[in-house]
Amino acid sequence: MFYYLFLECEDEIELLQNKLECITQVDKKHISLEGNILTFLTNNFTLYIRKGGDSVRFRNEDYNLNFNYHFNFEVFPNTNWASELMRITGELIKLYLGNCLVESNGDRPILLRKGNSIVVDDSKLHGTVRFPFDSLGLDYVEGHIDDSNL
Repeated sequence: MFYYLFLECEDEIELLQNKLECITQVDKKHISLEGNILTFLTNNFTLYIRKGGDSVRFRNEDYNLNFNYHFNFEVFPNTNWASELMRITGELIKLYLGNCLVESNGDRPILLRKGNSIVVDDSKLHGTVRFPFDSLGLDYVEGHIDDSNL
């Protein structure tokens, strides 16, 4: 299972790496930057980060927003990955004032920050347990992420 996070952020990848090291508290030996892909290995997931690319361009077109980065979280089952994903997302939202989108499996939007509002929507996940949006550490509203939010 994987989750995508798209972020509007003007930082170069090295500066973003420094900030993520503090947020994730991952040891430097579990971080690599090869070419234009930054990789973090945590206890809950492997995180691949890329600036630009087709996936960013397509989301910009689909959502009429201006994302710069694509974060790919490949989650490890039977861990606390969902809470950690939301915690990291919340920390990134606090650091960067730009727009943000989180998708489940690359096709179901579950969080959209546009301007100053955050809308969350786990209705398409069909889970028996609610997604841990409280781990964001931010105010949000529950709703449906669709064309009316864009």
